[in-house]
Amino acid sequence: LKLPATCRSMLTQQHRMVPAIGDLVSSVFYEGQLQSVGTTAIPKALSQAMPKPIVWYSTSKEQQRFEQSSRSSWINLLEVSWVRQILDRLNFWARAAAGSRSENTQLLRVAVLTGYSAQRWQLDSALSGDRREFLDVEVHSIDAYQGKEADFVVLSITRSNKTNQPGFLRERERINVALSRAKFGLCLVGDADFCHHVASGSPLSEVYSYIKAHPETCHFQEGIK
Repeated sequence: LKLPATCRSMLTQQHRMVPAIGDLVSSVFYEGQLQSVGTTAIPKALSQAMPKPIVWYSTSKEQQRFEQSSRSSWINLLEVSWVRQILDRLNFWARAAAGSRSENTQLLRVAVLTGYSAQRWQLDSALSGDRREFLDVEVHSIDAYQGKEADFVVLSITRSNKTNQPGFLRERERINVALSRAKFGLCLVGDADFCHHVASGSPLSEVYSYIKAHPETCHFQEGIK
């Protein structure tokens, strides 16, 4: 449904995301016009587990980085493995932050998102058997998570191939939804070189450039060790 211009207006302030994430979303999707209001403190576990509020762990140097076809969709098993490591690390620091107050500690809400149904199933299957007692983890497709929020969002980019097929990575609205669901921490997992060069014109190419240009709030890393 398209409304006439006289019935539309742009929100110019956001209160949900910490400024680091809000500024990224504003720069990439709103021409810098979206202003972040408020300075909510990042949970201690997140600040210890992640070097910055926004992190991209790139698979570009890994031989196993490529996607695989599955049930008319796509999966990326390396990304699944890395997402598990990220959540294990976060749970470790959440346990450390809780200390003796563990029984009354509020769980960190984590959303693991992907644009592909097969990857969502693969992630859900891999994560469901793990015990992370200090995290409340949900796995969703990007479309299913529109309008929701979490303390920490991990985006599994999934696509990486030799045939230069970026798929949904070119869809600005979907990428906007994925990156703007996080309140305190945002982590991208996937092939940064593919996003920046093969999917040039993709918002993720702009995200890559933004992260590289803002080391005070963003961290880029080849590999996950």
